[in-house]
This record gives sequence, C-alpha cells and structure tokens, in this order.
Amino acid sequence: MACIITPRGVLCEVDRVVPVCETRFEFNGKQRRLVEAADDLRASAPTALVLRFQQTPPLFSGGCVSARELFVGNLRPEQTADIQRTLLTQGYYDFSALSWQEAKRLKDTRCDQGKSLPYTSDYVEDLQDDFLLLSDIHNGDIFAQSPCPDSIFSQRSSTLDGCMTGREDLL
Repeated sequence: MACIITPRGVLCEVDRVVPVCETRFEFNGKQRRLVEAADDLRASAPTALVLRFQQTPPLFSGGCVSARELFVGNLRPEQTADIQRTLLTQGYYDFSALSWQEAKRLKDTRCDQGKSLPYTSDYVEDLQDDFLLLSDIHNGDIFAQSPCPDSIFSQRSSTLDGCMTGREDLL
C-alpha cells in the first residue's frame, strides 16, 4: 500500500498501480487511441499510470473515471518509472505538485510521451467508467510480484479504444 496526494490535493491510500502504454494515431481519417497495461516495463516504456484507491476518497469530485480510480497520462517513460520507484521506496507520491494540461475533454489533451504536460482523469471530465476497467485487474500492479502479462486489462485493450467500441466520444 502507498499514499498519494491527487492532482486536486486529496490524500488517498492506493492499493494498485498499473503502468500503462498509451498512443494516439491517425487511421482512416480519424484520431485513434490505444491504451494497454505494460507487459514489459523496459520494452514497453509506459507513459501513463492507473491508480486504484483502497476506498472511495472523501471529498472526491471532478472528472474522475470513477471515485476509486485515477488515470495519469502523457508522462515521459522515465517519469513513469520515477513515480513507481518513489511509491515503492517511500510509500507516497504528491501528484498535486505537478503541472497539468488544462484540457477538460480527452480529445483536447496532448499525448506525446511527455513532451508536453501530463493530463489526469482528475481534470479531464469525459473519461468514461468503462475506459479503464481497473476493477477487473488481478495482476499487473507494481505492488504485485510479477508484471502484467496475464492482466485482464491487457487482454481487454482492444475494447478500450473508443473508436473500436463505437465510443468516439472518448477521443
């Protein structure tokens, strides 16, 4: 277990942290977005983290995917590794100290492997509950012994692309 301060300044206990790979690309004239749990932390170079809270945080508001999950995207791979290392060694991380993209909609966020500011579900208002499906994850978090190859999150990656599910409002 670890504690974080969310981007909005709420202190939360975290029981899962999953490193995630996210990419966006143009395909057939539309912007596509793929999100998947990182199977190999070195080869995958994750650029996002999904954090699951031990319990619903008090005073939680804003655009969270759900009251028990936080998505932090558009991180540099080194920054993702540093955050994970800090959580494992020090047991806490202060996300409120970071600067964030000001976009309110997912389609307005930038995803460039950390060249611009990160974005978070704490501020982006249109991330949907079925976007992460983190409650289905049994393996794959940094507190587990093994990395993510058997993760349900990893297996469901194709359903997480808003275009593939017909949910273009996720883009």
